[in-house]
Amino acid sequence: MSDEEDCDEYLDEAIQMLDVLGLDIITHKTDDEDVDIPDDLSGDYTYIPDGKYYLKRKLKRMNGKTITAEMQVNNGRFIVLRGSVVCEIDGPGLMDSVLIKREEAMIDKGVLKEDIILDSPSAAGSFVIGAACNGWMSWKCEDGKPIDIFREK
Repeated sequence: MSDEEDCDEYLDEAIQMLDVLGLDIITHKTDDEDVDIPDDLSGDYTYIPDGKYYLKRKLKRMNGKTITAEMQVNNGRFIVLRGSVVCEIDGPGLMDSVLIKREEAMIDKGVLKEDIILDSPSAAGSFVIGAACNGWMSWKCEDGKPIDIFREK
């Protein structure tokens, strides 16, 4: 595993732990005039366009095995798609809600056998990785850019 992957994994875990402690290190809002936000979504929300997004990561705790997953965003819902390869080993910083989803999901030899709906890109990434995850940086568009590009800076 490269130093960059080690750093990414460490930073994902640190950000997730700060989130667990209730510390939001990144705040964001969208300008409703610039983005077409579905009517059923309100408040502070960064709109991620409907479509497929991808996560690929080599994990140390799986002896360097690479996991690959697809997420469908549909009207503000984050759906990890069946056929995604997920880590079968739970790691640090996993939120209880994600842990429950992982325990209840149909996973056979690391392959997800059903679509799983989650509340955020980070929850979807944590579900796949099995540990704390900054989903905004882990999920990528087809061109390889992280979905963080959709957040207002």
